[in-house]
Amino acid sequence: MMRTIFVLLAFAQTIFAQTPAAASGRVEGQLIDAGTGEGIRKGWVTLRGGTAGYTAISDSNGNFVFEDVDPGRYSLTAEHSAYLRSSGAGQITVAAGEIVKAPRMALTAQAVISGKVTDEGGDPLPGGVQVQVSRWRWDSQTGVRTLTQVKQTGADDQGNFRLSGLPSGTYFLSAYGGRTTAAFDDRTVMRGSQAYTTTYYPGVSAPDSATPIVVAAGSEMANMNLNLRKVSVSRIRGTARDIGSGEMGNQIALHLIPQGAYPVSPVTNDAVAVVQNGVFEFPRVTAGSYIILAPDNPASGHLVGRYDLSVAQADVNGILFPLGPGAAIEGHFKMDSGEGAPAGIGFGLRSADGAGVHVDSRPDGKDASPRASGIPPGRYWVDVRTGPNSANAYVKSIHFGEADATLKPIEIVGGAQPALDVLISSNGGTVSGTIRNEKGDTAAAAQVILAPASRELGDVQRLVKSAAASQGTFRFAGIAPGDYLVLGLEGGDAGALRDPAFREAIADRGVKVTVREGSMVAIEVPVIPENVGAAALAKLQ
Repeated sequence: MMRTIFVLLAFAQTIFAQTPAAASGRVEGQLIDAGTGEGIRKGWVTLRGGTAGYTAISDSNGNFVFEDVDPGRYSLTAEHSAYLRSSGAGQITVAAGEIVKAPRMALTAQAVISGKVTDEGGDPLPGGVQVQVSRWRWDSQTGVRTLTQVKQTGADDQGNFRLSGLPSGTYFLSAYGGRTTAAFDDRTVMRGSQAYTTTYYPGVSAPDSATPIVVAAGSEMANMNLNLRKVSVSRIRGTARDIGSGEMGNQIALHLIPQGAYPVSPVTNDAVAVVQNGVFEFPRVTAGSYIILAPDNPASGHLVGRYDLSVAQADVNGILFPLGPGAAIEGHFKMDSGEGAPAGIGFGLRSADGAGVHVDSRPDGKDASPRASGIPPGRYWVDVRTGPNSANAYVKSIHFGEADATLKPIEIVGGAQPALDVLISSNGGTVSGTIRNEKGDTAAAAQVILAPASRELGDVQRLVKSAAASQGTFRFAGIAPGDYLVLGLEGGDAGALRDPAFREAIADRGVKVTVREGSMVAIEVPVIPENVGAAALAKLQ
């Protein structure tokens, strides 16, 4: 028996000696400053792959090493408190016993905005203050620009704040008094008629009159101080009732939208009121014209509504906000050839009066006709989608009852609505061409847009087409007859190109073209350098 055990042990030792453990690898690299090229000290570098992960800290020259790395594929990321976090250096494959030289990883130094927020007397506000920086963002489909928050922080007990981790760029700084409860905080209201409202640097109440702050990578814009504005405010109080059943509304969010102002995201607490057992209140409202809107929401039972009002220096009481299912519109589509409309066709309604409503149609269950519902009263642009199988189709005319809505918004008041009659042609025009730089070479990285040459038609997004240039070439089909402007922008934001104001600012660098039904036009378009486009955008801001 002992001899048998001895033989088995000897056999096992022989087997293990012939199958050594797989050798590990080694990964070496360097972390550098993207601006100076110098190594970054004490950067945290992470190697991740599958369930394995490794972390190293760079030395005084920015060098880092990962020892004993299991064979496999890994991603590499790095971060440092004074820099923006990297997006990685791609995939790295490590083989057994191999020493892998990772690509140099460059981090961009963060920008910082710091300062102090006080009241009009130079003292910090009780209850705390929230400070934020925002940037303009353009909707890629409509070109509508929204002042969108990038980062937010709270000021300390002395009113000091520091917003770090910012990429280089143009920002708008603002601050507003904090809330200690979800309800209205009377401590931030003076004598019941004044309050500290959102204030933009250097001390104005509206973003369109604020001074932008331009920061470079690695810079700190210090002493960006703000004195919060104390202004007269009013309260808006009312009740919300279902006009069909007569029942009071409950748990329905109402949005207060300034008329004629640019949208801000996210909206402040002052701009949202929740109906509680039929009652609602907006406690801090500055003078101006507003829309109170209840957009379609399943949580509210699909009850919608709208109320327009003006606020002066006195409270507004006794508003009866009407709730209902909203309007419903059915779309009827036909081809000018007499054939049936192509599959996949539909339409959307987009606010033309600043209410911010966007409603898309869905096939009706009865006959598959597109139908939009839950539409609050208001003025709307009609956007038509011609479907994937009708690339050269364009909208020839739109009628909403007796009204011609081809190039104008429609008006929805209430009650039964007429059908939307849309005539489609499959014989749209085509514009193709090449984007070239100053040397005459094709410009591969460019955004191209075709839009009406007339400023009056600039908001008819159905007539606007955009694309990224592929190897310096572009092609647009399904173009309605008319005069157009074609612009090619190096880099840039495709959404900004949909903004009529931005297109107007760079129109002299575009190419005008006339399109007729069925025509095929070939043109060459000079690319607009990125710095020129950025300068034009900066003027809009």
